[in-house]
Amino acid sequence: MPDIKLSDNASLSITFGAATGSAFNRYVASTTPISIQLKEKQPTSGGLAQFIPSGLSFTDKFRLGGATPTLTVKDGVEGTASLKTGTMFDPNKDDFGDSLTIPDGQAYLSAGFKTTVDAGVTDTIGQLKFGVDATSVVTLTNYALFPVTQPVGAAMKQVLQNFVIPGDLDDIRTMQPNTIATAEGSGAIKFSFKGSYPLLSLPMATVAIGPLKGFSAGSGGLSLAVTAGVSGGYQIRVRKLDSQTCELSYQKKRGTSFQVTAQAQFAPAAAIGGFDVLKPFMQAITKEPVVDKDTFAKNTGLTDDQIAAIAAAVKAGIDRSLCLSLTTDVNLASEDAAAFSYQIDLNQVKPGSDAAKAVDEALLGDLSRIEFQDFPGITRLRTVLSSLREQKYTFKVNLLGIYNYGSVTDLLSKGRMVVDHDTGVISILDQASASRVQFSADLIAKPGKQASQLRAVIATGVTMTAAYSFGKSIPDDPDLKCNCWFFDENQRSKHADFTAYVRDVTTFGLSLSVQAAQQFQATAKLPEDTLGASTLLMQSTYGAPAFRAMFLDDSQQPKTYLAYEKIAREALAMQLVGDSNSLVRIHALKDPDLYLQFVRVGDKQDIFQILDQQNIKDDTVKEFIFDDSVMVRWWASAMADVAQRLKKLIDFRTANPKIDANDKTFKKIRQQLNSAMQEVASRSSDPYVDHLGGPWGLRVMAESSGFHDSSSATVVSSHFAFTASRNPLPPAPSTAAQPKPAK
Repeated sequence: MPDIKLSDNASLSITFGAATGSAFNRYVASTTPISIQLKEKQPTSGGLAQFIPSGLSFTDKFRLGGATPTLTVKDGVEGTASLKTGTMFDPNKDDFGDSLTIPDGQAYLSAGFKTTVDAGVTDTIGQLKFGVDATSVVTLTNYALFPVTQPVGAAMKQVLQNFVIPGDLDDIRTMQPNTIATAEGSGAIKFSFKGSYPLLSLPMATVAIGPLKGFSAGSGGLSLAVTAGVSGGYQIRVRKLDSQTCELSYQKKRGTSFQVTAQAQFAPAAAIGGFDVLKPFMQAITKEPVVDKDTFAKNTGLTDDQIAAIAAAVKAGIDRSLCLSLTTDVNLASEDAAAFSYQIDLNQVKPGSDAAKAVDEALLGDLSRIEFQDFPGITRLRTVLSSLREQKYTFKVNLLGIYNYGSVTDLLSKGRMVVDHDTGVISILDQASASRVQFSADLIAKPGKQASQLRAVIATGVTMTAAYSFGKSIPDDPDLKCNCWFFDENQRSKHADFTAYVRDVTTFGLSLSVQAAQQFQATAKLPEDTLGASTLLMQSTYGAPAFRAMFLDDSQQPKTYLAYEKIAREALAMQLVGDSNSLVRIHALKDPDLYLQFVRVGDKQDIFQILDQQNIKDDTVKEFIFDDSVMVRWWASAMADVAQRLKKLIDFRTANPKIDANDKTFKKIRQQLNSAMQEVASRSSDPYVDHLGGPWGLRVMAESSGFHDSSSATVVSSHFAFTASRNPLPPAPSTAAQPKPAK
């Protein structure tokens, strides 16, 4: 056990031994004295109230870890000594939050120093690694509470003499009451768990190719074993409340975001050709029997390679969905609260017990046991994994065109499965819809054009489902719902990206909270190269009330072309707000009389002449205005046509409640509706794909439904994160077997 020599090269010079159980006793193998220099000269009297914050350096290099050193302390100025009064861990000033109020007349004196994790160190109990990356820096700090009258020398001696590195539970037991030990760095916190999550089948209509068929959706879920982790800057903090009670917490570094990984394992763990993934997935979304791989292959006509590709795509979608959910939970957590925190009763957590092992593993950065098992003596205070812990998350599967087949097996055999890379949403598309989406051989719609095409096809599917459902062309289902979304991601965000996020969210009809608005305003002061990665996810779910409102007004009459045109024009104008180069376009979009002239002439050259008369001479601007008008006029015309023909079908059904499905008049009316639907479906490709699959498409659908949709928007970044919602849906129940927590 080495002696400790503390000096400020002036009046303060003391030598003392490390306390039993302290870090300098337990983890330093050398007996060479450790010399610590305070850079600032300290007062000879007046107590801690006169303490001068100081750099702290070690005269000689040494290593920590006992017989198997894992941390290296270099010589030179590698630490600090400071004093805190009033508030500690202020999220507005300090790197880590979860603030603590300090009583009047008292202060926390701290000493901390940087260490480097040695290369090749493994995550083994007792190793001082804390989950931090090898060769990275770990800053170790101890805080002790004193009266402000305590002499500086005596206080510094007590802090260093009892300095604890929280490597395992034994270290925590040696901590003094009213002390705090922290280890901070950049690395990974990992966890694994089991859970059962609902899988929601979303049957959706496409253009009818014959009498539409009923479909019995499954109501099951997926039982998953998940291995996940978060990486980034964090702090492990142990606060000793009294001799037998402590709090263990994990704090995210302020102004940073966690990177998240997640991988799901299906049960049973081993099967041929990925069918272990596909079988529970199919059983959850349909009531059709799924017996074995050979029967499934025979019924679908799929080869072993095709089944394996579909299974891999399903797993990729589920992994991405879990990852996105975890990312949202972790990064939306308040910076003035721990990401994870636990209270530990040391009387109940006995040495060598499973609970003690859980704490030791947690100090290494592995929360698998402590987070998802319950132990006597360990109380979970806070976790950012609430949606996964409480099994609230729901996977969604779109079945586009299912009413033409009535069977998921038939839909899969004649169509294609496509997984959205951005969100992990899984869709099974009929052949016509699949032909409008480009995707890779692994059945993934990549970010950019492919993802936009998929979103546009799904958006038009929502419109057609709404019409066919309201028109009673598909079997009544009061629980029928369908979903569409938009996703954007920027690895190196710019201020313009954050501005666009706020514009898109407000255009969507959602509002920022006061806190979110303040965060957004604060980002304007930050250097652009510090903004980091960011994402925006917007989504809407539609049901029966929204279906009706999408096509009929309050007097139950079909909505007119002008009503839809107004929605489309104003939504597009909102999308352009803030772009100084689009002022003329915005003015044109807000002018209903100008659009009335566009409708009358229609031809591009005639519209250009009208714009000339409006003193708009720039050909590039005229091209933009013309393109805007084509989009607006097409969508308004298509929706009005569907509304008119849908109303005609409803009136005919009302007058003829027992009509024969083969009645010529009835078939003619249905065919007219199908033709209108075909016009809607035909434009889910360029040049309309970016609009239909983007924020504009979500806005016009939401507004045409009278905002009866259930919608949400979530922004995640290191400096600016929030979620907003409208008419939120209750979580879907799962009928999957409830597994026990992972051990």
